[in-house]
Amino acid sequence: MAVDLTRALLLIVGVGPGIAVREVRRRRRVRWAVMDLSGPYRKAFTDTLAHAKQIADPFHVVKLAAGAPRGEVRDAWHAKETVPMIYRIRDHALAAETLDELSRDLRDEAFPPEPNKLGRTLRTWRDQITNRHRSRVTNGPTGAANNPAKLTKRVSFGITNFDHYRIRALLHAAKPDRSLLDTLTPG
Repeated sequence: MAVDLTRALLLIVGVGPGIAVREVRRRRRVRWAVMDLSGPYRKAFTDTLAHAKQIADPFHVVKLAAGAPRGEVRDAWHAKETVPMIYRIRDHALAAETLDELSRDLRDEAFPPEPNKLGRTLRTWRDQITNRHRSRVTNGPTGAANNPAKLTKRVSFGITNFDHYRIRALLHAAKPDRSLLDTLTPG
């Protein structure tokens, strides 16, 4: 699914993380690519939108921090409380420095395995997490567009023709781009 984040506009419904991005005609104008913490999504965006800055959606980063550590209570609390504070920092360089320090602290041998894993994940996704401080965009509009698409699928009782599903999902989205409908008409 590809969504115009500035207008919360559903652009494309596709199969797999790469399809939606490849089908966006105006991809050269895409400056920011917001995604969940998913390796396949990162690869799809890297392969098809190499010029766009990638952003790890803050909701998913904070959710990971809140749910990942199951070790000692103090360590889990430290991670859970510190990760959201990174998004309160306005300055990109300071946010990157804070994230680096947190990642390094969580990977310390003194911490249990769960915070260590969180620290490694924060290091792996460092650029995408800190790019949020440059763009201020989130994946919220994508989630909002995804809900009507899921509802369409749920109430259709097993649509077998994917082109029909794509058209219905676009029509049921809150703000469908009706100019794209002629490109999605089943042949």
